Amino acid sequence: SPDYPVISGRTERDPVRFLDPSYQSTTIFPGTGDTILRSNGEGRDRTVSRAHFMLRASTRGILVVNGVPKPGGGLRSPLNGTRMMFPNSRQLEAEEELVVESGDSIMLMLPNSTTLRIVAE
Repeated sequence: SPDYPVISGRTERDPVRFLDPSYQSTTIFPGTGDTILRSNGEGRDRTVSRAHFMLRASTRGILVVNGVPKPGGGLRSPLNGTRMMFPNSRQLEAEEELVVESGDSIMLMLPNSTTLRIVAE
């Protein structure tokens, strides 16, 4: 729902100082039950921000935001970036917002090489 976005990142239980305290990060990718981590939060997983990106419902599908809400307002972008792999290959800009239209999908790659397919149904 627009009022309850999903914040995905490297941590779940610990507070994230750069994330607005009314939100909580999760390592579980919604709809799959799979984790975005590859090494239990260690090694290359440490290149994924503790709160990396946000998914929010939109009237047109899913809004993907390359960043998360900061305390006091605004967004904080992931330090190591996010790469879109499909429908084209490019680095996402800081705080970039992408609308995945209903019936479409995109594929993202996180800095730890985890690939995520986001499908708006």
